[in-house]
Amino acid sequence: MTKTVTVNLEDILQQDLGYITLLPDEIDVSGRVVDALTGEPVEGITLQLRDRYSGEDGDIIAQTKSDENGFYEMLNLETDEYRMQLVDEREEEENPYETQSFDFKVVGETESEAHDFFLSRPEYKREFDGNTYQLFGAGLLWEDAEKYCEQLGGYLVCIGSKEENEFLNEWFLEQGFQWANIGYTDREEEGTWKWLSGEEPEYENWHRGEPNNGLSFIENQNYAYMKDDGTWDDGRNVDLGAFFCEWESEEEE
Repeated sequence: MTKTVTVNLEDILQQDLGYITLLPDEIDVSGRVVDALTGEPVEGITLQLRDRYSGEDGDIIAQTKSDENGFYEMLNLETDEYRMQLVDEREEEENPYETQSFDFKVVGETESEAHDFFLSRPEYKREFDGNTYQLFGAGLLWEDAEKYCEQLGGYLVCIGSKEENEFLNEWFLEQGFQWANIGYTDREEEGTWKWLSGEEPEYENWHRGEPNNGLSFIENQNYAYMKDDGTWDDGRNVDLGAFFCEWESEEEE
């Protein structure tokens, strides 16, 4: 008797392969495609599953489309390493999304819950002081947002000035969000805050009384986020939130 296991697509958003498991030989993959900014379901996205090592031109092992609620499923897959590719094949005026593909592996024995699969729109990128930024509204944990930005070739946003802070704050308020993860952390050494980009922390905008590590040295509030008033607070890696990815401008040759 085949045991059905639902793949947790959050694992696919990680830099490393997500390890999803099944027993004994087959698996049903299901999930939901949502707009990364609005969180709304996206209908008509083609999902193609290929052999991870065959590249984008390799044989399609399974294929389906998301329905009006964004849901999809692929049945009776074998244990293997796969590449999931999301392709928007709708008419151009209805096709604002970038194609994305992620690798994952199916091994072992466990259970996992379904998770939304994020898509992002190219027009949701903005420029500031020579760098590129993108706001993602469908929430991730801080560390998952960190890995997601790395997979896209950037990093969870690092803030170097009052002007940059105001630019980001106005942006996520404009989109109706109350807070957003930013790339500031003291997880290596309590009280020593560092930007993920490696840049020196020349600017800070902590809310009054913050960071306070939850008023305890065992609370582990090691991750910064921006509040709706533009000030920062420290928190744990337990809450799903909006986040910004940032890409540095290329040096002119």
